[in-house]
Amino acid sequence: MINIVDTVIYIISFLAIWMGSQKIVSSIDKIARRAKISSFILSFVVLGLATSVPELAVGITAISQGKPDIFVGNLLGGISIIFLFIIPLLAILANGVAFNSNINHHKLLLCLFIAVTPLLFLLDKSLTQNEALLEIGFYVLAFMLIKQKASLPRGKLQFKFRDLAWAMAGLLTVYISANVLVEKTIEFAEIFSITPFLISLVIVSFGTNLPELFVAIQAVILRKKDVALGDYAGSALANVLFMGLFTFLLGGNLYIDRNFTPTLILISLGLLLFYYFASSKNSISRKEGFVLLGFYSVFVTSQALG
Repeated sequence: MINIVDTVIYIISFLAIWMGSQKIVSSIDKIARRAKISSFILSFVVLGLATSVPELAVGITAISQGKPDIFVGNLLGGISIIFLFIIPLLAILANGVAFNSNINHHKLLLCLFIAVTPLLFLLDKSLTQNEALLEIGFYVLAFMLIKQKASLPRGKLQFKFRDLAWAMAGLLTVYISANVLVEKTIEFAEIFSITPFLISLVIVSFGTNLPELFVAIQAVILRKKDVALGDYAGSALANVLFMGLFTFLLGGNLYIDRNFTPTLILISLGLLLFYYFASSKNSISRKEGFVLLGFYSVFVTSQALG
């Protein structure tokens, strides 16, 4: 039975993530302007990696407990949430969203392909060290291509320590709150007897991507959609980087005793639909956002019924 204390903690975690993400977006923008660096690049690296720390924490916990399928389920769910839920939601709330000029349709296709490479490697139920190195290389390749036309700092990097402190405080708040939220989400799901893979695919991945969701809402409010898009591209590919790094550092292969092919097919179809919309005008319209959200609903329903 869910008690009142757990419910209150759950709500407080949501509020803390909201406030933390607000500080992240505003501080990143100030740092970028003072350093004369593209806020897109700064958010791609800093926000993309930092907001993906909860996914890494879930992966470490799951693998240490002998349940790597939870890590993979969270990764699968994270990819679908970012491209089929959060970005479409951003398009709906902002009445359409245009992609930063650093991401043309060729680079977008590359990012989407890189995002699903871990799942392609895991079709044989294992991820080798060589494949892990490829994933790390894919992340570096994507960053190098995306940053080509972005403005990089010239001369001495200057910014106020206060802005950096607020950004770090926001990241810390988001990290702690996201972990509490995921923990409570798992507890609530267990009460309702939901399978671990479904928990990781839908509920845990939603919890670990709350930083991206709240950054999206704050970006719309603050009219800073370039920060949000940089975060999503960085966050999606950070999942690939973390899985590659973690597998390589383990010194051995990552084995998954599960058939993920049906789920991979659905996610791939969703990403192709996303690419079709995004590449037509280098943007996602409000109408297309609703279509992608509808596909995500179908995906979640099929996984729940399956």
